[in-house]
Amino acid sequence: GQTKYLMERLFREYDKKQNRLICCRFGNVAWSNGSVLPFWLGLAKENKTLPVTSETMTRLIFTSKEAADLISYSIKLANSESKFFILSKKMKKVNMLKMAKVISEDVEIVGLRPGEIEDEDLISDEEVFFTKEIDNNYLIITPDNQVEEKLRFAEPISSRNAPEMSLQEMKEILENLDSEKRSSYILEKDY
Repeated sequence: GQTKYLMERLFREYDKKQNRLICCRFGNVAWSNGSVLPFWLGLAKENKTLPVTSETMTRLIFTSKEAADLISYSIKLANSESKFFILSKKMKKVNMLKMAKVISEDVEIVGLRPGEIEDEDLISDEEVFFTKEIDNNYLIITPDNQVEEKLRFAEPISSRNAPEMSLQEMKEILENLDSEKRSSYILEKDY
């Protein structure tokens, strides 16, 4: 989290009229490098136990298509925004234990690693004053311009208070594994 914060600060500092810099703030992109989903599917394919950090760990997750749409929209928005901004999207949270159990009933709670947290923030308490929702669940954070109170986002957003993904939505994320990767991770189990 801190390295992402520093990157956003650097982009903000070097955003100039002749050199526009903007940021997109992601949650976890399903099936991206580092995603736990391929790891869990690989373990399940080998009939191994899936390690889960805790029963209450939640993460904000969205698809690679949603991530690409966010980037594309931020580029379009850069033409109308004169100052630095960070663009994000409202995402649903996933209880990681529930997601693991969609893949396999053979799970083990392994506990938090040093520095690991059970939930994650998307919009902090301080950022609420600079955040508003625009065009269909996008969130624009304008650190140099405080948002009028009537337009301001009402509360911080995190995986503690985001709406939870349904079991069906979790299954859809698992089923939307691209066909190239699917052959490596396919399970005989019907989700």
